[in-house]
Amino acid sequence: MRLFLLSLLFLSCIACTKNDDLSLSEYILTEKYCDRVVIGGVVGIMDMCFQKDEIVIAEALIIDSISVRIAKKNNTINAQELINIPLSHLKIIE
Repeated sequence: MRLFLLSLLFLSCIACTKNDDLSLSEYILTEKYCDRVVIGGVVGIMDMCFQKDEIVIAEALIIDSISVRIAKKNNTINAQELINIPLSHLKIIE
């Protein structure tokens, strides 16, 4: 039983470290991308655009997009914090 629990703990640690490598990667936009964001409720709906050749840092990798932080961590009250950009508009910087 102990061996099973130790191996389960070991495997969960390995899985966590692999996920960390996927996030916080830098991407460059290959074309302009705009999306709607919410700032301060319904009244604060606006378009946010990223220009071609702009560099963004991925907070998380989703199936076909990345999440990019658009609000500071200490200023998340009444502001949309992340925006998703499709991978078709991006190229990873190596």
